[in-house]
Amino acid sequence: MAKPIAPIPHKDGIAPSFVGLPQGDWPLVLDFLIARFPHVVAEDIRGRLLRGEVVDEAGTPYAVDSPYRAGTVLWYLPPATRTAHCAVY
Repeated sequence: MAKPIAPIPHKDGIAPSFVGLPQGDWPLVLDFLIARFPHVVAEDIRGRLLRGEVVDEAGTPYAVDSPYRAGTVLWYLPPATRTAHCAVY
């Protein structure tokens, strides 16, 4: 599969990251993100959703109450302070 085209631009030289949503029983995108990125504080993930920093393939922001839809892709900009030893989110 070819890498999807990002619906959001690079920021400060950092390319957007994406995550494909696999089959699963998460009721909300928020629940999936908390499970997928256990090293990130849940309130930080919630804040990013509230600020519209996590978007779908069309660039539409996910909300904290957005339902989980397997087979879709979400996009976000990794934190600028990320280093080679840090996780992606």
